[in-house]
Amino acid sequence: ATAILCTGDYNVSHGPLITDDNIMKMFILNNTGHTLTTAQIYVEWNHDTGHASEADPSLRLTQVRFAGQAWDGDIFAPSAFIPGFYPTIPPGQSVIEFVFNQNYDIGDGTERIIITIGTPGCVNYPVDSRK
Repeated sequence: ATAILCTGDYNVSHGPLITDDNIMKMFILNNTGHTLTTAQIYVEWNHDTGHASEADPSLRLTQVRFAGQAWDGDIFAPSAFIPGFYPTIPPGQSVIEFVFNQNYDIGDGTERIIITIGTPGCVNYPVDSRK
């Protein structure tokens, strides 16, 4: 029988969280040699101070892109679990991108991304941009 390799045994890491124009993104490095499946995607952004003060003091999340997979929607909140989006993480480096309705030109340190990797029969494994 083949042993279940739990994601906690895997080497999955991330690069720095970057805010650029209307996109918040983070690089993921999957050194496991296996395609992994996400159990959930969570993102926090500061909708009051996350960009320069203009007419609209809020940010609206409209798309999430990850390794050729995408979620399209409309979330107007300071943080969110991305509903119904469980992209796979290919081996090697990929990037997750959160696209907002306007420029995200000030990173104030409140931003956070957590990708929870789920393997059947194992404890879920978080990849947290703050760790």
